Amino acid sequence: MPWPASRVSDRPPPMPSSRPRAALTLPALILLLAAGSAPAADGADNDTPQATTRADDAPQSPEGRQLVEQRCLNCHGERTLSEAGFGRLGWHATVTRMNWVNGAGVGFGERGPIVDYLSEQSEPSMARVIGEWVVAALLAAGAAFVLWRGIRRWRRRQPTG
Repeated sequence: MPWPASRVSDRPPPMPSSRPRAALTLPALILLLAAGSAPAADGADNDTPQATTRADDAPQSPEGRQLVEQRCLNCHGERTLSEAGFGRLGWHATVTRMNWVNGAGVGFGERGPIVDYLSEQSEPSMARVIGEWVVAALLAAGAAFVLWRGIRRWRRRQPTG
C-alpha cells in the first residue's frame, strides 16, 4: 500500500545513529586494554613486577600508622595491607569502600593520613597504577555522560518562547 502523497518526502529515511555504538565501543576497548595489562592474580605472569615493600626507606607517618592500627588492622593483617599493591588512587578508593560498605568508621579527616601511610608502604606496579586511573577516568566519563544526557532531556522539556 503506497504512502499518501502528503506523507511522502524527498528525503531518504533517517539512518540509525552510530553514536550509541561508538559511545560503548571506546569504554569497552579501554577496559579490555586495562584488563590485559593488569598482573595475573595467580602469579603466572612473572614478567610483571610485583609490589615491593619499601617500609625501610619511606618516611613514616605516625598519625597514619596509628589510624591504620585502629581502623584497618582490626580486620586485616599487616601482610594483607603490605601485599595489596595499590597505588594512591587505589588506596583512596579502598578506604572509601571500606567505610561505605563495611562501616569501617573512618572519618573524613582520617582518610588522608591513612591513604598516605598505606601508599608509602608498598610500590605498585605500573600496570596497577594505569588500571586505577583508567577506571577512574571511565567512572568520571560515565558520570559526565549521564549528567549531559539529563541536561539535554531537561532542556527539551522546558517550554520555549
